Amino acid sequence: LSGTLPTTMDTSTLLSGTASVWVKCEFPVSGGGGEALFLYKNNSHGWGVSLYNDYNVKKIFAYIENQDEYSYQVGVEIGNGTSDHSSYWSDTGWNHLMMSWQSGTSMQLWINGVGYDSYTYTDDPGGVPGAGGTGPVVNMSDAYVSIGNRGNIPIQGSYINGSIADARIYHTALTSGNMDTLYNGGVCPASSATGVYPDADNTLGALAWWKLDSSGSY
Repeated sequence: LSGTLPTTMDTSTLLSGTASVWVKCEFPVSGGGGEALFLYKNNSHGWGVSLYNDYNVKKIFAYIENQDEYSYQVGVEIGNGTSDHSSYWSDTGWNHLMMSWQSGTSMQLWINGVGYDSYTYTDDPGGVPGAGGTGPVVNMSDAYVSIGNRGNIPIQGSYINGSIADARIYHTALTSGNMDTLYNGGVCPASSATGVYPDADNTLGALAWWKLDSSGSY
């Protein structure tokens, strides 16, 4: 893994943003708990995309939590722990996830090119200091990025058993059209024969980009 958050990225708050990532791993077995795929967190505050499977519910979801610990989630609930997930997630191939949010408006998760559970939120009960209670503004001071691991300190058993590629962070809420660009027709660029990455010149303005392949990071 080579790649760092650029010093120009404003991490004091995260009013709007997008995270895009390619993942290749098996869905957790029933009772296996969660798999944290791509996180940007400060203690309990921040955002992430994850897989989850206990005995009663199986889901692919994105979340965002603010400093008042109000949590917002979007995604797809597939069923109970043994429900078939093959129409949403490939256990053997690459899967693309993109979450996008805008403070005071909405957030959405795309899974392999399909949008799920677009969520429009209302004001937080207590509001966020200086924000007038307009949704999940996140205090991101001292935040860390975690790719394929549940936290900023490696813990045995906390890594996913699989591969991750082309992880990007944006400081703006991208659109479904932008998602189409990054989804790349369902072809993970790290595994393509051409090795060409979508939006290779970074027209969309990723503030952090980890290719996670032999050519290093953006």
